[in-house]
Amino acid sequence: MSHPRGRRPLAPVYVVRLIVVVLSLGQPLLAFGQGLVRGLVDELVVGGLHLPVAAARLPDGRLLVAEKAGVVRVVVNGVLQADAFLDLRDRVNDYWDRGLLGVTIDPAFADNGYVYLFYVHEDDPLTYTGPKTSRVVRVTAVGNSADIETEVVLVDGLPADSPSHDGGAMQFGPDGRLWITTGDASSFNAVDPQALRAQQIDSLAGKLLRVDRDGRGLADNPFWNGDASAARSKVWAYGFRNPFRLTFRPSTGRPYIADVGANDWEEINAVARGGNHGWPCLEGPGPQAGYQSLAACQALYAGGPAGVVMPLVSYPHRAGQMIDESHLFSDTLPERCLTMPVDRNTPTTGVAGSERHGFEKRLGT
Repeated sequence: MSHPRGRRPLAPVYVVRLIVVVLSLGQPLLAFGQGLVRGLVDELVVGGLHLPVAAARLPDGRLLVAEKAGVVRVVVNGVLQADAFLDLRDRVNDYWDRGLLGVTIDPAFADNGYVYLFYVHEDDPLTYTGPKTSRVVRVTAVGNSADIETEVVLVDGLPADSPSHDGGAMQFGPDGRLWITTGDASSFNAVDPQALRAQQIDSLAGKLLRVDRDGRGLADNPFWNGDASAARSKVWAYGFRNPFRLTFRPSTGRPYIADVGANDWEEINAVARGGNHGWPCLEGPGPQAGYQSLAACQALYAGGPAGVVMPLVSYPHRAGQMIDESHLFSDTLPERCLTMPVDRNTPTTGVAGSERHGFEKRLGT
């Protein structure tokens, strides 16, 4: 069976593999290395899980692990507990790449017990393969479990039309706000006009969202319109395909996203406030061949490089390798760990040197 370029089927956890973005100073931009990075250890964390896709560590050292089918497991002192933390399988659509995709905890977890989950909602089992929507919910933990009756829906209606491209990464940033990635929810193997929702500020598809702990937009977000419930009031940046991993630079709080590529390129993006990161008009260092003739993309190109935030780094597919497959809880690639030093002059609206010049040449500038 073939699989979408969104992500490949995930394997059970037996080792931990990471892409490491080394946020060091004074090192050359866009440098890659292979092999285990000094100071990192490749070791078993826990076995016996089924398709784990995300994890969150509690203040006391316990680990919550989200399994794709909709079960949250708890690990105590390195031991996987027999009883689930929470079972959401009757609410989760896990067709293809869909499922329970994200888990994170509240910064004040020790006081409020809040756990946040991102999943594709099953609204009708008779249309299992059909269009769905995703949601972000909050539950309250008591001991090693959470009661489903404590579930509160915070963000609903996130597009999930496609079997893939749902995003699903969530973290509380250094600013204490909840950051959420969403995919373009469009076809993974054909040119799909719905991918253009990633370019539309009033759509929640293909975005990095920033909300408060109750799912409301924030007045200091770049597209705030005075309505905390409005889609645009929740958007921090846009133009993503399937942003499946999210982290923050400790020294600045700037978000970094690994965006899964289509046919040719993989991306790591240093996200800019209000920035347009290009998809579907751009992929990697230049125009995306399948979409470049569309009027919306031609209009974007006409604005020149200043109108988009080019990837911090992009690299072509080799032997089926994809950015997300080297992240935590993936066991599909050989032993490898990619590193990418980032210097203090990381650009805000483009990449340095030949890669940016190449983009300008493609646009005729």
